[in-house]
Amino acid sequence: MKLSIIIPVYNAKPFLIKCLNSIYSQKTNFDFEVIAINDCSTDNSLEILKNYAASEKRLSILEHQVNKGQAIARATGMNIAKGEYITHVDADDWILKDALNTILLRIEKYKPDVLVLNSFTQVPGKDMVEVTHFNNEGFFTKDELKNTRVQSAFYQHSGTKVVRRSLINNLLVNSYGLKTTAEDFLYCFEVFLKAKTYYFLPKSYYVAQIHQNSVTQSANNYLKLNNQIPLLRILERLIADYSPKKEIILHVTTFLKKATIYNTFLCFIEGDIVKFNKNSLLDAYRDMPFLLDKDLYILETAFSNFISTFRIVSKDKGYLNTTLFGLKYFIKKRLKF
Repeated sequence: MKLSIIIPVYNAKPFLIKCLNSIYSQKTNFDFEVIAINDCSTDNSLEILKNYAASEKRLSILEHQVNKGQAIARATGMNIAKGEYITHVDADDWILKDALNTILLRIEKYKPDVLVLNSFTQVPGKDMVEVTHFNNEGFFTKDELKNTRVQSAFYQHSGTKVVRRSLINNLLVNSYGLKTTAEDFLYCFEVFLKAKTYYFLPKSYYVAQIHQNSVTQSANNYLKLNNQIPLLRILERLIADYSPKKEIILHVTTFLKKATIYNTFLCFIEGDIVKFNKNSLLDAYRDMPFLLDKDLYILETAFSNFISTFRIVSKDKGYLNTTLFGLKYFIKKRLKF
């Protein structure tokens, strides 16, 4: 079997049929299987899966008796996968026409450890927006992947990676159940460190839907900040185990630092700044290899007050853009409009 598609499912009733239909409507001569893991849903997601499986033999259903989180759900599916390659689709997302055949033809021809794609995002009621991290097709070496823009493609959604199954054995991230998208980042980064050959295909077939019930939208920013503490600890272990080059460590640290400051900005707006553990997060950053003193100072400054955080974010995103976004976010989150 060429491909296993892993779908963690938790209360996905409004989206699940569209997700499954997008996969099974694909036309390809390659064999594939879909493994859906019902992570103790409280709606009728499990019933939907069972009804679908009654007429679709390529769908296997696994069940968790307690909710274990997305990372463990994915690991449950990967543990029984039979495909030569593995990819992930979230239950509220979908893939576009001709995705599987185009991807699998490239894999059959080039046999990379990882094939990487661009993607789309969509807010319900609005047009899809393409998220383009790279434009050139072909193999990249690990040294070339130190390029900031190209390496960032690896830190994004796991659905944009098609990974040789042998690479996902004993992944460190699979032993953790983080409640934000941190597991996506850690999965992708560990795959990046383990792989030897990377094929970039500058097409966008995966559509990530952004809605109020999605993990990235529903999780409070103080929880995302607190979850960065175990994330950084796991990242330390990955760096110790795989010994990547200094440039890669510096880039991944910078990437996370920007995300931390941005979430701090949102946390101030939400009025939840006292709910995250600033000292523990700073300690976790201090233990990161090659962290520059100026980076630690910037983090400490961002944590100190809203004005400082606003200035730091504005320097990166622009004063006007930051002001307008902050006002809109305040109205949406604080005034409940």
